[in-house]
Parts: sequence; structure tokens; C-alpha cells
Amino acid sequence: MTPDEQAFYKRMSADPDDDLPRLAFADWLDEHGRADRAEFVRLQIDRFRHSPADPPSARERELLAANAADWLTEVPAGFRDGAEFARGFVARVQCDATALLTDPTPVVVAPVEDLTVTVTALDYSMENVRPPQLTLPLRGLTVVCEPFIGPAVAFYLQRFGPQYPRLERLTIRDVGFSDYGVSILTPAIFPRLTALDLIHCGVTDAGADALLASAWPGRLTELRLADNHISPPKLARLRAAFGPALVG
Repeated sequence: MTPDEQAFYKRMSADPDDDLPRLAFADWLDEHGRADRAEFVRLQIDRFRHSPADPPSARERELLAANAADWLTEVPAGFRDGAEFARGFVARVQCDATALLTDPTPVVVAPVEDLTVTVTALDYSMENVRPPQLTLPLRGLTVVCEPFIGPAVAFYLQRFGPQYPRLERLTIRDVGFSDYGVSILTPAIFPRLTALDLIHCGVTDAGADALLASAWPGRLTELRLADNHISPPKLARLRAAFGPALVG
């Protein structure tokens, strides 16, 4: 990747809402003989601006099918399964946690905004592992533990959270996350978080008390606690504190 390309990707990650750096990059791609990619960027930006819920056009699908293998090099091999493009570039990826904790840190130049991490092995013996220095403008993070890992997940979120100050949506899928995980997951870690999904995370009344005593009421617009072990009286208190934000 040339220095010019690196500069474009940095600008896109620095302000992922702004389409102008993406369109400027499309012009640069045209000037450097990469018309297909330039056309794809413009087509996706136009669709996401006007009708993001619509399916891709036939031309958009054709361009992606012919070039996906090349364009996916924006992300390392361990991040490519299930990768999705939005507004011209890879925006959603999934990986195993081991891909994040390798040394050196994998290079992801795409402006990825949604990351799903599958955790298959994680424990406190890895407490000295440095957080992966991924400069991603993440808005959504999903952590799926198979099998359940337990409070160690909260410990790592606490350490890695400051890297993702833009994060708005966090989903945890770990029956062992427990009340301890709830107690240390605070707005200080994710100050812009508005949606928290803790379905089937082993939360009890003690975790509900931690939520009630936290700074989350009034901040969250969506809180999902279905399939936990919270008593009806405590659920009533949560509903009074979180109002319509408590769903499911």
C-alpha cells in the first residue's frame, strides 16, 4: 500500500461519518487505473445515503464478486470470514480473539466500525498481554465466548476499552460474565455507549443492583437482560430506572 493510500485510510478512520475522504479516494483510484473500485465506492455511498436498507444493485454485486479477494486485503486473513462492505470499504469483520492478541498486532487499515470477536480461550494468565493497537473507529463490538469464559472477559474489556472511545453498542454472549462483569463495566470504559446487550450472561439480583447503582440509567437507550436470573421485584426496579431502554 502506497503512502497516499495509507493517508486516505487514516482520514477515513479519523472521521468515519464523512463521505468526502471516501469520495476523494475514489477520484484517486480513478486516476490510478482502478476504476472498478472507484465505481464501487461511489455506488455504495449513494445507496447508503439514500436507501441503506435496500439490497445492493446488480452492478454493485457484480463488482464485489469480481474483486472481493483483492479488496479484502484491507484486513488480515484472520478477519476476512464474514467481512462486509459499507460505503465502499470493509466495515464489519469477525475474528477469533487469538487474532487480536498476536505479536505484532495485525494491521487493519479498513475503517471497521463493527467487530465480532469469538473467544475460545482466555484466562487471567494472559493478564500481561498488551491490548492490540488497532486504530479502528468501532461503533459496535460483539464478544461471543465458546465455551463460556467468565469474568476474565470483563477484565479484558476494562483494559481494551479505552482504545474504542466511539463505541456505541456492546453485546456480550457469555453465561459466565456474571454480576462481577456487570459491576466493572462502567461508562468510564465506554463513555459513548448507548446499547448494552447482556442476554444470557449469568446476571442475578446482585448484578441488577450494580446496574441500578451505576451511571448507566439515563445514558443507555437500549439494555437487554433477557434469560438471566433476576427476580421480578428487581426487574421492576430496573424498569423504573431505565424506562423504555430496558427491552427483552
